[in-house]
Amino acid sequence: MVHKIRAQEQKDYFASEGESDPKRLEAQKQRDQEFLAGLKKVGLFVIGFLIFYAILRTILGLW
Repeated sequence: MVHKIRAQEQKDYFASEGESDPKRLEAQKQRDQEFLAGLKKVGLFVIGFLIFYAILRTILGLW
């Protein structure tokens, strides 16, 4: 029950029309920055893995 009420409050808050709330915009900007930071970490891991994979295949002569 509490979950439904909270979900409805969030839905109403984010679906509001008119000028955007500065706090909401700041929170959105913060979430975007966190997402990009996480995406950067994943990207670096993938690139590192691909480089390691290419080196390993070259050493083992599997090309």
